[in-house]
Amino acid sequence: MRKLSQNGLNLLKGFEGLSLTAYQCDAGVWTIGYGCTSTMDGYEVKKGDKLASRRVAEVLLQKKLESFEKAVNQYVNVPLNQNQYDALCLLCFNIGVRAFRHSTLVSLLNRKEYAQARLQFYRWKFVNGEINEGLRLRRIKEANLFIKP
Repeated sequence: MRKLSQNGLNLLKGFEGLSLTAYQCDAGVWTIGYGCTSTMDGYEVKKGDKLASRRVAEVLLQKKLESFEKAVNQYVNVPLNQNQYDALCLLCFNIGVRAFRHSTLVSLLNRKEYAQARLQFYRWKFVNGEINEGLRLRRIKEANLFIKP
């Protein structure tokens, strides 16, 4: 199974930032570590949750990444270079497996419409119906990564 590269991991950490204490993201979802919405044992993150260290946050992130890497490997059925794979993993991590799997982006990609699929990154910039500047900038970076050879 293909894995997120170190470059992809570094981008993800930069996008998400690190918080050892649970916080609510812009969408109101409780989050901890590097953007994780569930704990090591699979429970939803809740107010007051804490992680012991940066190392624990990294272990949690690696565990959570497995499901997103698996989703990209499973639902994308066309050849990808590492940058394309990384960009898709970053998007999947942020929007969730279900949304990723049923996205127009994946449908276009599986028809080998790479250029059109790339444009779909820009659609995922809304929180509660309004453009979120952080997501808008993140999508630009993901889309640019997607077109890198």
